[in-house]
Amino acid sequence: MKDALRTLIVDDEPAARDLLRILLQRMERVDVVGSCADGHAALATIQRTRPDLVLLDVRMPGLDGFTLLERLPRVERPGVVFVTAHADFALRAFGVHALDYLLKPVDEERLLEAVSRARELRQPVGWSRFQRRLDALFAARAQETAQEGWLLVRQGSARVPLRWEEIVWIEAAGNYARVHAAGQGFLLRASLAELEQRLEGLPFVRVHRGVLLNVMRIVSLRPVGHGDLEVRLADGERLAVSRRFRARLEGLLGSLG
Repeated sequence: MKDALRTLIVDDEPAARDLLRILLQRMERVDVVGSCADGHAALATIQRTRPDLVLLDVRMPGLDGFTLLERLPRVERPGVVFVTAHADFALRAFGVHALDYLLKPVDEERLLEAVSRARELRQPVGWSRFQRRLDALFAARAQETAQEGWLLVRQGSARVPLRWEEIVWIEAAGNYARVHAAGQGFLLRASLAELEQRLEGLPFVRVHRGVLLNVMRIVSLRPVGHGDLEVRLADGERLAVSRRFRARLEGLLGSLG
Protein backbone atom coordinates (compact mmCIF):
# COMPACT_ATOMS: atom_id res chain seq x y z
CA MET A 1 0.00 0.00 0.00
CA LYS A 2 1.62 3.23 -1.18
CA ASP A 3 2.48 5.73 1.57
CA ALA A 4 0.83 3.49 4.18
CA LEU A 5 1.69 3.80 7.85
CA ARG A 6 3.37 0.47 8.60
CA THR A 7 2.04 -0.50 12.02
CA LEU A 8 2.92 -3.23 14.51
CA ILE A 9 0.59 -4.33 17.33
CA VAL A 10 2.18 -5.46 20.62
CA ASP A 11 -0.12 -6.69 23.40
CA ASP A 12 -0.16 -9.83 25.53
CA GLU A 13 -3.97 -10.04 25.41
CA PRO A 14 -5.32 -11.82 22.29
CA ALA A 15 -8.65 -9.96 22.42
CA ALA A 16 -6.86 -6.60 22.57
CA ARG A 17 -4.66 -7.51 19.60
CA ASP A 18 -7.67 -8.65 17.57
CA LEU A 19 -9.60 -5.46 18.32
CA LEU A 20 -6.70 -3.22 17.33
CA ARG A 21 -6.18 -5.16 14.10
CA ILE A 22 -9.86 -4.88 13.16
CA LEU A 23 -9.95 -1.14 13.87
CA LEU A 24 -6.71 -0.48 11.99
CA GLN A 25 -7.86 -2.44 8.95
CA ARG A 26 -10.80 -0.06 8.63
CA MET A 27 -8.48 2.91 8.25
CA GLU A 28 -7.04 4.25 5.05
CA ARG A 29 -3.28 4.14 4.43
CA VAL A 30 -2.56 1.87 7.38
CA ASP A 31 -0.72 -1.41 6.83
CA VAL A 32 -0.61 -3.83 9.79
CA VAL A 33 2.80 -5.51 9.40
CA GLY A 34 2.51 -7.83 12.40
CA SER A 35 1.15 -8.64 15.82
CA CYS A 36 3.20 -9.76 18.85
CA ALA A 37 2.13 -11.19 22.19
CA ASP A 38 5.26 -10.35 24.21
CA GLY A 39 8.14 -7.92 24.37
CA HIS A 40 10.86 -10.34 23.25
CA ALA A 41 9.00 -11.22 20.05
CA ALA A 42 8.25 -7.53 19.48
CA LEU A 43 11.92 -6.58 19.85
CA ALA A 44 12.92 -9.03 17.11
CA THR A 45 10.00 -8.01 14.88
CA ILE A 46 10.75 -4.29 15.18
CA GLN A 47 14.38 -4.85 14.25
CA ARG A 48 13.35 -7.03 11.31
CA THR A 49 10.40 -5.06 9.86
CA ARG A 50 11.24 -1.48 10.94
CA PRO A 51 7.61 -0.32 11.35
CA ASP A 52 6.65 3.34 11.29
CA LEU A 53 4.39 2.95 14.30
CA VAL A 54 4.02 0.49 17.19
CA LEU A 55 0.87 0.26 19.29
CA LEU A 56 2.61 -0.86 22.44
CA ASP A 57 1.10 -2.36 25.58
CA VAL A 58 2.81 -0.90 28.64
CA ARG A 59 2.51 -3.88 30.99
CA MET A 60 3.46 -7.28 29.66
CA PRO A 61 5.08 -10.25 31.41
CA GLY A 62 8.79 -10.75 30.88
CA LEU A 63 9.65 -7.62 28.93
CA ASP A 64 7.36 -4.62 29.39
CA GLY A 65 6.81 -1.83 26.90
CA PHE A 66 9.27 0.60 28.52
CA THR A 67 12.08 -1.94 28.73
CA LEU A 68 11.45 -3.03 25.15
CA LEU A 69 12.01 0.51 23.87
CA GLU A 70 15.06 1.02 26.08
CA ARG A 71 16.68 -2.03 24.52
CA LEU A 72 16.44 -0.49 21.07
CA PRO A 73 19.19 1.88 19.94
CA ARG A 74 17.79 5.39 19.71
CA VAL A 75 18.04 5.46 15.91
CA GLU A 76 16.01 2.23 15.66
CA ARG A 77 13.12 3.32 17.83
CA PRO A 78 9.84 3.51 15.89
CA GLY A 79 7.01 5.92 16.54
CA VAL A 80 4.96 4.67 19.49
CA VAL A 81 1.43 5.01 20.79
CA PHE A 82 1.25 3.41 24.22
CA VAL A 83 -1.70 1.23 25.18
CA THR A 84 -2.55 0.74 28.84
CA ALA A 85 -5.36 -0.36 31.12
CA HIS A 86 -3.86 1.33 34.17
CA ALA A 87 -4.35 4.93 35.26
CA ASP A 88 -1.02 5.12 37.07
CA PHE A 89 2.44 6.65 36.62
CA ALA A 90 2.36 5.72 32.93
CA LEU A 91 -0.59 7.99 32.17
CA ARG A 92 0.81 10.88 34.19
CA ALA A 93 4.16 10.55 32.45
CA PHE A 94 2.63 10.35 28.98
CA GLY A 95 0.66 13.52 29.64
CA VAL A 96 3.64 15.41 31.02
CA HIS A 97 5.87 14.47 28.08
CA ALA A 98 3.16 14.87 25.41
CA LEU A 99 3.39 11.23 24.32
CA ASP A 100 0.25 9.69 22.91
CA TYR A 101 -1.52 6.82 24.66
CA LEU A 102 -4.71 4.80 24.39
CA LEU A 103 -6.66 3.63 27.41
CA LYS A 104 -8.22 0.17 27.21
CA PRO A 105 -10.76 -0.69 25.98
CA VAL A 106 -9.60 1.22 22.91
CA ASP A 107 -12.12 3.57 21.31
CA GLU A 108 -12.12 3.67 17.50
CA GLU A 109 -12.31 7.45 17.23
CA ARG A 110 -9.51 7.87 19.74
CA LEU A 111 -7.36 5.37 17.82
CA LEU A 112 -7.95 7.27 14.60
CA GLU A 113 -6.74 10.49 16.27
CA ALA A 114 -3.62 8.74 17.56
CA VAL A 115 -2.80 7.26 14.16
CA SER A 116 -3.32 10.64 12.47
CA ARG A 117 -0.89 12.28 14.88
CA ALA A 118 1.57 9.43 14.42
CA ARG A 119 1.90 10.30 10.73
CA GLU A 120 3.75 13.46 11.81
CA LEU A 121 6.51 11.25 13.25
CA ARG A 122 7.53 10.31 9.73
CA GLN A 123 8.85 13.85 9.24
CA PRO A 124 12.34 14.62 10.61
CA VAL A 125 11.12 17.40 12.92
CA GLY A 126 8.30 15.29 14.31
CA TRP A 127 10.54 12.26 14.79
CA SER A 128 13.24 14.28 16.57
CA ARG A 129 10.67 15.90 18.88
CA PHE A 130 9.16 12.51 19.70
CA GLN A 131 12.56 10.98 20.55
CA ARG A 132 13.37 13.85 22.92
CA ARG A 133 10.04 13.34 24.67
CA LEU A 134 10.69 9.61 24.90
CA ASP A 135 14.14 10.23 26.41
CA ALA A 136 12.50 12.50 29.00
CA LEU A 137 10.00 9.76 29.80
CA PHE A 138 12.81 7.25 30.37
CA ALA A 139 14.52 9.70 32.73
CA ALA A 140 11.28 10.20 34.67
CA ARG A 141 10.76 6.46 34.86
CA ALA A 142 14.28 5.95 36.23
CA GLN A 143 13.58 8.50 38.96
CA GLU A 144 10.21 6.91 39.75
CA THR A 145 11.62 3.41 40.01
CA ALA A 146 14.47 4.65 42.19
CA GLN A 147 11.97 6.18 44.59
CA GLU A 148 10.39 2.76 44.89
CA GLY A 149 13.76 1.16 45.66
CA TRP A 150 14.64 0.13 42.09
CA LEU A 151 17.59 1.10 39.94
CA LEU A 152 17.70 0.68 36.16
CA VAL A 153 21.23 -0.46 35.33
CA ARG A 154 22.99 -1.27 32.09
CA GLN A 155 23.79 -4.84 31.08
CA GLY A 156 25.38 -4.86 27.64
CA SER A 157 23.03 -2.91 25.36
CA ALA A 158 20.05 -3.50 27.66
CA ARG A 159 18.86 -1.84 30.85
CA VAL A 160 17.64 -4.11 33.62
CA PRO A 161 15.87 -3.29 36.92
CA LEU A 162 17.51 -4.13 40.24
CA ARG A 163 15.60 -4.15 43.52
CA TRP A 164 17.50 -2.46 46.38
CA GLU A 165 17.66 -5.71 48.35
CA GLU A 166 19.71 -7.27 45.53
CA ILE A 167 22.38 -4.56 45.66
CA VAL A 168 25.46 -5.33 47.79
CA TRP A 169 27.53 -2.20 47.17
CA ILE A 170 28.08 0.61 44.69
CA GLU A 171 31.35 2.22 43.65
CA ALA A 172 32.17 5.36 41.69
CA ALA A 173 33.50 4.68 38.17
CA GLY A 174 34.26 7.97 36.44
CA ASN A 175 31.03 9.43 35.09
CA TYR A 176 29.28 6.18 36.01
CA ALA A 177 28.63 4.09 39.08
CA ARG A 178 29.23 0.34 39.18
CA VAL A 179 26.44 -1.48 41.01
CA HIS A 180 27.46 -4.84 42.49
CA ALA A 181 24.63 -7.36 42.68
CA ALA A 182 24.09 -11.05 41.96
CA GLY A 183 27.84 -11.56 41.54
CA GLN A 184 28.01 -9.02 38.70
CA GLY A 185 28.90 -5.37 38.21
CA PHE A 186 26.34 -3.22 36.38
CA LEU A 187 27.01 0.27 35.05
CA LEU A 188 24.68 3.17 35.75
CA ARG A 189 25.20 6.70 34.44
CA ALA A 190 24.92 8.54 37.75
CA SER A 191 27.20 9.93 40.39
CA LEU A 192 27.48 8.36 43.81
CA ALA A 193 25.96 11.52 45.31
CA GLU A 194 22.91 11.17 43.00
CA LEU A 195 22.47 7.53 43.98
CA GLU A 196 22.82 8.34 47.66
CA GLN A 197 19.98 10.82 47.22
CA ARG A 198 17.84 8.38 45.21
CA LEU A 199 18.25 5.67 47.85
CA GLU A 200 17.56 7.99 50.77
CA GLY A 201 15.44 6.27 53.41
CA LEU A 202 16.83 2.84 52.50
CA PRO A 203 19.70 1.11 54.40
CA PHE A 204 22.52 2.50 52.25
CA VAL A 205 25.44 4.44 53.68
CA ARG A 206 28.62 6.01 52.31
CA VAL A 207 31.65 4.30 53.87
CA HIS A 208 34.24 5.90 51.60
CA ARG A 209 34.29 8.87 49.23
CA GLY A 210 33.79 6.42 46.36
CA VAL A 211 31.76 3.63 47.98
CA LEU A 212 28.11 3.28 49.00
CA LEU A 213 26.99 0.00 50.56
CA ASN A 214 23.83 -1.79 51.61
CA VAL A 215 24.24 -2.39 55.36
CA MET A 216 21.79 -5.30 55.16
CA ARG A 217 24.43 -7.16 53.14
CA ILE A 218 27.18 -6.79 55.76
CA VAL A 219 28.41 -10.15 57.07
CA SER A 220 30.94 -8.85 59.63
CA LEU A 221 32.91 -5.84 60.80
CA ARG A 222 36.34 -5.70 62.41
CA PRO A 223 38.60 -2.85 63.56
CA VAL A 224 41.83 -2.46 61.60
CA GLY A 225 43.52 0.26 63.65
CA HIS A 226 43.54 4.05 63.82
CA GLY A 227 39.75 4.05 64.21
CA ASP A 228 39.12 2.43 60.83
CA LEU A 229 36.93 -0.61 60.17
CA GLU A 230 36.85 -3.37 57.61
CA VAL A 231 33.47 -4.75 56.48
CA ARG A 232 32.96 -8.10 54.80
CA LEU A 233 29.97 -8.22 52.49
CA ALA A 234 27.68 -10.99 51.31
CA ASP A 235 29.51 -11.23 47.97
CA GLY A 236 32.85 -11.80 49.74
CA GLU A 237 34.14 -8.28 49.12
CA ARG A 238 36.08 -6.61 51.93
CA LEU A 239 35.88 -2.81 52.11
CA ALA A 240 37.59 -0.27 54.32
CA VAL A 241 35.52 2.18 56.34
CA SER A 242 37.44 5.33 57.23
CA ARG A 243 37.05 7.14 60.53
CA ARG A 244 35.29 9.95 58.67
CA PHE A 245 32.44 7.63 57.67
CA ARG A 246 32.48 5.15 60.57
CA ALA A 247 29.98 7.12 62.68
CA ARG A 248 27.43 7.12 59.84
CA LEU A 249 27.69 3.38 59.44
CA GLU A 250 27.44 2.66 63.14
CA GLY A 251 24.54 5.09 63.48
CA LEU A 252 22.57 3.37 60.72
CA LEU A 253 23.36 -0.08 62.09
CA GLY A 254 22.19 1.07 65.52
CA SER A 255 18.90 2.42 64.14
CA LEU A 256 18.25 -0.85 62.32
CA GLY A 257 19.10 -2.92 65.38
